[in-house]
Amino acid sequence: MMRWSQLALCALLLGCDGNSATDPEFLRVPLGSIFKVFPGDVASIQGTDIVVQFVTVSTDNRCPPELTCIVPGDAQVDIRVSAGGEGRRAVALHTNTAEGPNSEAVGDYVLQLVWLDPASLPRRANTYMATLIVVAVR
Repeated sequence: MMRWSQLALCALLLGCDGNSATDPEFLRVPLGSIFKVFPGDVASIQGTDIVVQFVTVSTDNRCPPELTCIVPGDAQVDIRVSAGGEGRRAVALHTNTAEGPNSEAVGDYVLQLVWLDPASLPRRANTYMATLIVVAVR
């Protein structure tokens, strides 16, 4: 029963269709705790009305740690987030803050990209894991 209610919540808040190749994880994460998600995963932040879904990595031109590069590159992590009356919205977070923000205000909270794996090559869409955190701003 819990699985169906979570799928319904995902479909209602984030527009999931339940037809992905692998079933997404539905996480309940304490506010202020670092959490790891794979594409499709949904996290509900406890004590808030925030729901976060890791959609995809739309670009990734980061320099692998095993190489020496002139520029570090950047990866863009696409997230869907909903909070209270805001409704859902798309958020793009970056690994290189010179290229774009690594955090986004969500009401009285901030969603931040802490890290994106894998850093090394080869990189495939189904191997990405984003490390995120949601904290209160006050």
